[in-house]
Amino acid sequence: SHTGTHVDAPVHMIDDARTLAQFPLETFVGKAAVFEIPGARSVGRAQLEGFDWSGVERVLLKTENSKHWQDEKFFAEFGAAK
Repeated sequence: SHTGTHVDAPVHMIDDARTLAQFPLETFVGKAAVFEIPGARSVGRAQLEGFDWSGVERVLLKTENSKHWQDEKFFAEFGAAK
């Protein structure tokens, strides 16, 4: 769940929800929309509402951390907004 991207399991936010191991691998393979969210230090509803979600099955969120793979300034405290 942390190789090149991050996937949050529903169980992290919803009691008795599924873990990543309970999803078929095919869920995570295929076409994806890429939504860029510049300047955000966390991602929540406010950052996602402006995107066109029509027909989106999978999504990759490109955040400020994308700029820091090579310079060792990756923001480890970056997280989802509550």
